[in-house]
Amino acid sequence: MPPIASRVGIDLNPVQVTEPSERPWLRALIWPENQHAATLLVAALEGVAADPPPMIAGDAIEVCLALGRSLAPGEPRVVFHKATRMHVPRSRRAAFDDAIDKIGQSGPLYHARLEPRGQATTASPTTPRALAFHGQGDREAIPIARADGHLEWEANPGSGR
Repeated sequence: MPPIASRVGIDLNPVQVTEPSERPWLRALIWPENQHAATLLVAALEGVAADPPPMIAGDAIEVCLALGRSLAPGEPRVVFHKATRMHVPRSRRAAFDDAIDKIGQSGPLYHARLEPRGQATTASPTTPRALAFHGQGDREAIPIARADGHLEWEANPGSGR
């Protein structure tokens, strides 16, 4: 496992988690009965606010190519997104996938994602609602964990549970 050299986030409208007045918006996105997730979010926000990663405000399709070029050549890249692709307009999904792939032009790319059924890409997992991972040259993504409809972890797909 290589050490993490840097982290960066991309969002159309990033929330400034260092500002306590901005955090209630993220809390409002959690269903009221999901207190466990709300508690986890509050703890995560406190941790991230103490050491926030750089955030780039912009469209991933436009940002990814420049971001990939700015990383040290040969440095591994890990791209992660969850329930993101379904919000990309259908007419732009191929460009979204291509933009992520281009991050790997000057270093190995590993793509981990958790997307709902119907968000297939060229290396999609066969396991529904799986956190899937693929690296360069992989024809299929490898499911490494399953989640329920509210993205709560269920089990490792290989565990038989």
